[in-house]
Amino acid sequence: MEIWRTVLALLRRPAVLVPMLLLALVLGAAAYAVVPLHYTSKEIMVLTTPSSEGPHGAPPVNPLTQL
Repeated sequence: MEIWRTVLALLRRPAVLVPMLLLALVLGAAAYAVVPLHYTSKEIMVLTTPSSEGPHGAPPVNPLTQL
């Protein structure tokens, strides 16, 4: 609990609070500038037919391959 008293005492001082707020704003702006706005995915999905029979002896069908 002593650490929080020290932190609160430092934050009450304008000589510490103002530079910390400016540092937070600069770091936030830098993070916004560095992180891309659009992400691209480079994944591949392999669709195969199942090796076992379907329900009631129907031929094996992968529902993802059927349109």
